[in-house]
Amino acid sequence: LGSYSKILCSRDTKKYIPVDEDDVKKLQVQHGHNLVMSKARLEAWREIGGRLSEVPEEAVLEKLGRLYLSDAPETLRLLCALAQYEVPIHNTFVEGVLPPKEIELLLEQHLVFRKMISGYGLCYILLLHPEEAKQIFRAGIYRKFGSVDAHLLEAEIVAALKTYLRTCPANYSFVYLRLRKNGEDTIERLLLDDAELQRSTTSQFEASSLN
Repeated sequence: LGSYSKILCSRDTKKYIPVDEDDVKKLQVQHGHNLVMSKARLEAWREIGGRLSEVPEEAVLEKLGRLYLSDAPETLRLLCALAQYEVPIHNTFVEGVLPPKEIELLLEQHLVFRKMISGYGLCYILLLHPEEAKQIFRAGIYRKFGSVDAHLLEAEIVAALKTYLRTCPANYSFVYLRLRKNGEDTIERLLLDDAELQRSTTSQFEASSLN
C-alpha cells in the first residue's frame, strides 16, 4: 500500500492523502485478507482520491464489477452464489443451464476449472476464495439493482440457489450442509419451505441417508 500511495501522491499531492496519514487499523482490516477487494478498493481510490480508508463501498463494488463481471456477468454471479459457501458446481447445472460460451470464457480466464469429485462426478470449481466470491456476488447485485440491501442480497442468494437445486445436482444435500455450516439458517429455511423444491429435497435427503 505504501508504494502505491507514494506513486499516486507524487502525481497529485492535493488529490490523495498518503496511507501513512490514514487510519492504519481500518486499512489493515480492508486490505489484510481479501486481495480481490483490496485491488478494487485501490483502483477506486485512484479515480476518487482522498483517504483510501474512506473510499465508499459503492465505488469499490462498481470497480469490482468492472474487473470481474464485464464478460459473463450473470453466469459468474450465479457461480459466486454457490462458491461463497464452497459448493462445487455440478456439471448438470453448468452444462444444462449456463451459456456454454460464457463457461468456456471463464475457463480460458482461469477463473474456473473442472474436477471429478468422488460421489458427485464432474464439477466446476471457482478459483476464488469464498470471501472473494461473496464480494463479487455483491458487486453483481449492485450492478443489477444499484443497491446491496441485506434483504435484497438474501433474496438473490435464495433465487440463485433455487435455480441450482431445481436441476437436482448430485451434491444437492451438500448445499444445505454448507448453508448450515455458514450459519445461514434463514436461507436454509426459505429453501426448505419452497413448495417447488420440497419433493426433490425429500428424495435427495433420503438418497443421501441410504448412501
